[in-house]
Amino acid sequence: MTGIKLGLQRITRLVQDTHIPWRAVHVAGTNGKGSVCNYTSHFLQASGVKCGMFTSPHLIDRWDCISLNGQPISKERFLEIENQVKARNDQHHIQATSFEILTATAFEAFTAANIEVAVVETGMGGLEDATNVIQKPTPAVITKLGLDHEDFLGKGIESIVNHKAGIMKHGSPCLIDGTNSTNVLMMLELKAKAREVKPFKVCHLWSYSNKQLFSNLLGWSDMPDHQKMHLILGYESAKIAIRVQKKSQPEWNKLLQSAIGLTVPGRQQSISIHSLTGRYTPVLLDGCHNEQSAAALKQTVDSRYREWTGEGRQGNVTWVLAASSKKDVNSIFGNLVREGDNVIITEFGPVDGMPWISPMPASEMAEVVAGYGPAQCVIARTVLDALKQATEMAAGRPLIIAGSLYLVSDILRLFRDGQSKEI
Repeated sequence: MTGIKLGLQRITRLVQDTHIPWRAVHVAGTNGKGSVCNYTSHFLQASGVKCGMFTSPHLIDRWDCISLNGQPISKERFLEIENQVKARNDQHHIQATSFEILTATAFEAFTAANIEVAVVETGMGGLEDATNVIQKPTPAVITKLGLDHEDFLGKGIESIVNHKAGIMKHGSPCLIDGTNSTNVLMMLELKAKAREVKPFKVCHLWSYSNKQLFSNLLGWSDMPDHQKMHLILGYESAKIAIRVQKKSQPEWNKLLQSAIGLTVPGRQQSISIHSLTGRYTPVLLDGCHNEQSAAALKQTVDSRYREWTGEGRQGNVTWVLAASSKKDVNSIFGNLVREGDNVIITEFGPVDGMPWISPMPASEMAEVVAGYGPAQCVIARTVLDALKQATEMAAGRPLIIAGSLYLVSDILRLFRDGQSKEI
């Protein structure tokens, strides 16, 4: 098993004997995929649909990226199915990648659990992503698109669109995030026409905010626009999947209200780290790792965490930041850090099952951040050290942790394992 290799040849051989009776909601995009998947899964389960979900990367353990009816697959069951897939890979000399093994494991787990609808997030891109062995998605969903993973998907937004649109299938419905640029929407519409996608629906935020079903929801007006769009795409996806399963539509006003407070771990998640640091500090945890997601986090931090000072300017916050190697950290951190902020730079640890992932050296990140004029910018040896130093610097003021989902994973793992084991 190797690192990242796009293409459907290996995964096709790996699952050619796998019975796939379930239907799929297939989600691609640069940002928001995980949130859309979680909303969709929430709605399907509440509507009585047997639902599986496959998202990546994993959050804490390798197997928690696969869930069955809202619960992560057990370690024992995961390893049992994974070993069967690995044996097939070895027997037929397929040389599948780690992600292809994981995808096949998820698909077989769904079949074994008699899942009716699986909500599946692409790993990278769409056209040549291992999950794209799905034949007729109900529906395909494309979230906000931007520039990311260009080393694999090609340079420029046209290459990104080409890969993401690859999950569109002939005769299958497709939903699009209407907050995409006009240029991106036009390119996606052309792709849909060429593939005879039916129906093709662009979900515009304004058209839903004017509907009583949404405008009457408590908390709707307080949600950031990107989160509203994720909820809308989850709602539309679930409606289609429920109809395909020939089940009754739920009372959507009640179900949508229940989703307003739904928290997706690691996505603008409010947490307490008192058990790790001994200090009470408001903490926001977010796995933003590209320019678009950083801009979304900036909107939240500026509106909710930076207090207005007596001089008519917004106050400062404290950051704990890390990033993967080869990331354009200036486009990420430059959206976040303001002059006068405190910044602690650290590196996340090894990623289980993904040995090709490595952190950017802290010294390189610190050099970039120093150019923003922070009040303090220090390097912490471990993630736990970073949290302790950050809470001391913050002195009760807001602390924001961002830059990488792998940093998020390390912190959530600290909560699980306790502070006796440093990362």
